[in-house]
Amino acid sequence: MNRIILQIDKRGRVTIPQSLRKAWRLRPGDYLVIDPERKRIDRAEILTDEELADPAVVEALHRLKAKAEKDLYAGRTKRLDSYVAERKLEE
Repeated sequence: MNRIILQIDKRGRVTIPQSLRKAWRLRPGDYLVIDPERKRIDRAEILTDEELADPAVVEALHRLKAKAEKDLYAGRTKRLDSYVAERKLEE
């Protein structure tokens, strides 16, 4: 897919073209993640109730949490609330 240029309206909104909504499988109510430092927008992956009931998914989440905690204590990453406070992203 080629680059897509979008214009922001007076209320700060953009309309995502149907071709991109189809390619990303976006539906009303889905979430997007905006990374202001990298100037990037990605589709947020939200788990469904059925996925959260799957023991394999739960185990994978526990492994990810353990890795994140290890990285946090080693200083390779930081907590989200610290990140937000440092960049004064909250009002």
